[in-house]
Amino acid sequence: MLDKGDFEVYASRIASSKGEEAVVKPMNVLAADTAAKTIDVMFGGAPSGRYAVAIRHGTLGLIETSGLELTVGSTVTAISPNVGSIYGGTLITITGTNFGTKKTDNPVQLSFHGGVGSIDCLVVSTTSTQITCRVRDGLIRKAGEKATLVTFLKAAEEATCSPSICGYTFTSAVPTVTAMSSRFDIASGTQEVVVEGTGFRGDMASTELWVGT
Repeated sequence: MLDKGDFEVYASRIASSKGEEAVVKPMNVLAADTAAKTIDVMFGGAPSGRYAVAIRHGTLGLIETSGLELTVGSTVTAISPNVGSIYGGTLITITGTNFGTKKTDNPVQLSFHGGVGSIDCLVVSTTSTQITCRVRDGLIRKAGEKATLVTFLKAAEEATCSPSICGYTFTSAVPTVTAMSSRFDIASGTQEVVVEGTGFRGDMASTELWVGT
């Protein structure tokens, strides 16, 4: 009869470079199934990398686990759009793998020279494969200025992303508002705001109007 208390399970990082810090993470054994000859464990997370899994039985000792590995990490595979207003406010969709499911799991920034002077992209929604964030507004950046979008893992590490994918450019080619007025629509019985200007594009699904500070 298997008992979960008889097992100890550890994940040890496989060094990818000389001098890389050794990391060993114990796993919590939740259950043991004698008939299926399986054990269920909970992994609490660890720095990115490849981990070898070791299983020790209290009486029998180490169990053969060669080739049993766990890959920890996250990768960004696409961002859209990768060009946004010099004034901020652009809504960016980040596609990738192994994101957290809480808004606070994966902070996002536009980085210029490391952490100094970075701009927050405030997370609006998140799933395990997609994050949407809005670039902080009130900016005045230079047209053509380039940044790198960085997605953090639990506010510590960065999700891997090639420069060709996570490059971001500010543009001054944005719509210009020339006038704004209000009117009452008799058919719907609502007050409407009419915005006039140039360079508007998109449709009702991709266009937003914010009123306030």
